[in-house]
Amino acid sequence: MSPGSAPGFSCAPAGKFSWPAEFLREDRRCFSLNSNNISPVIPLRPRWNVRGGEAGAISSLASSIRALVEQEVKNCANPRTQKLYKKLQAQDLKVLAALLINRGVDSGQGALDFLVPDLARLHPWQLLPDIDKAIARLELARQRREKVFIHGDYDADGITATALLVMALENWGLEVRYYLPHRIEDGYGLSRAGINQGAEEGCSLLLTVDCGISNPDEVELAKSLGLDVIITDHHLPPQQLPRALAVVNPKLADSRYPFPELAGVGVAWKLACALELGSAVNAACLQLAALGTVADLVPLTGENRIITSLGLKEINASPLPGIAALAEVAGCQLGHLDSQDIAFGLAPRLNAVGRMDSPMPAAALLLETDAVSAARYAQVLDEENRLRRQIGEEIFAQALVKAEEQMRLGRRLLVLHGRDWHAGVIGIVASKVLERFYRPTIVLCGKEELTGSARSVAGFDIHAALLAVSGHLANFGGHPGAAGLTMAEADLGPLVLALEEYAVEAKLDSLLQPVLKLEASLGPEDISMELVDTVALLRPFGFGNPEPVFAVDGF
Repeated sequence: MSPGSAPGFSCAPAGKFSWPAEFLREDRRCFSLNSNNISPVIPLRPRWNVRGGEAGAISSLASSIRALVEQEVKNCANPRTQKLYKKLQAQDLKVLAALLINRGVDSGQGALDFLVPDLARLHPWQLLPDIDKAIARLELARQRREKVFIHGDYDADGITATALLVMALENWGLEVRYYLPHRIEDGYGLSRAGINQGAEEGCSLLLTVDCGISNPDEVELAKSLGLDVIITDHHLPPQQLPRALAVVNPKLADSRYPFPELAGVGVAWKLACALELGSAVNAACLQLAALGTVADLVPLTGENRIITSLGLKEINASPLPGIAALAEVAGCQLGHLDSQDIAFGLAPRLNAVGRMDSPMPAAALLLETDAVSAARYAQVLDEENRLRRQIGEEIFAQALVKAEEQMRLGRRLLVLHGRDWHAGVIGIVASKVLERFYRPTIVLCGKEELTGSARSVAGFDIHAALLAVSGHLANFGGHPGAAGLTMAEADLGPLVLALEEYAVEAKLDSLLQPVLKLEASLGPEDISMELVDTVALLRPFGFGNPEPVFAVDGF
């Protein structure tokens, strides 16, 4: 086995790393909007960042882990955990300690919490803002036999969150209807069409998942139609919150919840945990929570790591029919699914239907109890994913031409517009353009009224940037790393200029050098199966807990 092919980590021979040519052309000097006194910006070569920790801290943590393991192994009744403890006893632990320090772990107990995910280490759901109000209103709905209307979102996070709460609330004794918005027809967030459908179906309580925090007008519409509104969301809240009965969001300014990085499905799962459901339903809900958490690219640390680790165990032990069917068409091995299988196999297919058409078949798949029917739904998702890839590649080729021209103009942010581009793939295109040129990227489509998707480089808050130029936008929402927006085509030119001016003020130039983050520098003699086993202890990998990459000297 070659060092670079060992499962769970990568080795980059020192000095042999290559980067796209766009970064490396020394003669390719860029010029920007000089007429507005914005100085030129030049593409920078990538730099290496070897994060190897301080030797004393590494030894101290390794000793602390060993001491705790020797105590825990004596009283451990769980065979799986005892096997892990014995594996740790047999290792040197210094490499493991260095990897954990790079992930913010600095104590022996913190290390065991990271390595042995346990539901007992979750924060109490009672700490989430307004969750007591939400539970009380749901209990009243159960007593009154009211219909509850769940409004989700069209991405994998919103789809899994919707399926999770439909499953949980129906098991709890409520009559539930649900709606997932059409990306093109309804747009981003809580939709008027969905609200109207809920009212027409006789629902008196609207529960949002993965949306609603940026929709004050739509909340007022729902209330005017006789629906009480509970918002569950994880997106950054605006200054003025919607006037809902309850707003359950760990990112609220006054939130006491210790872990603000839950996905939308994570917030929905915490609400389901408060219902005290049976073990079978809890296990099914945990599978959906893991699926959506990985798909939404939230950091796989803290509670997200617990949800993902234990949810994957449930999936591999007894997958829901919909998840099993989805894994089958994605070519993933049932019983051995990991976070990478979700990220690159299952999640793209869940997202594809919401990108290309209605996401409702994806929710139906996850809620399906019959294996044959689930297989039919999975085939639909797989075909939509093929179409999404084909259209995405065509638009990416067109976007590259526009991006290269803007790079020649020295733009700090790339703002790309195609009137006939498909709204369902512009987020993927934005990510690929960013990866190619390492510039915050906004990709827009449409005529007169534009829909856009934004992606950003590390350290540059694209949500804050959009807030600063919001006078040119109709609506926007999202996170520091990714956002969605709508705007008038007539405002496109002023928006570009305003973003460039903001980028200069925010010192974006200092963030435009790509960084290859390396865990440590190794010699060939350091590469062994014990190293592979050590790295495997950090699974599941994902955003916030990447697969380790090492520099190797002496090749």
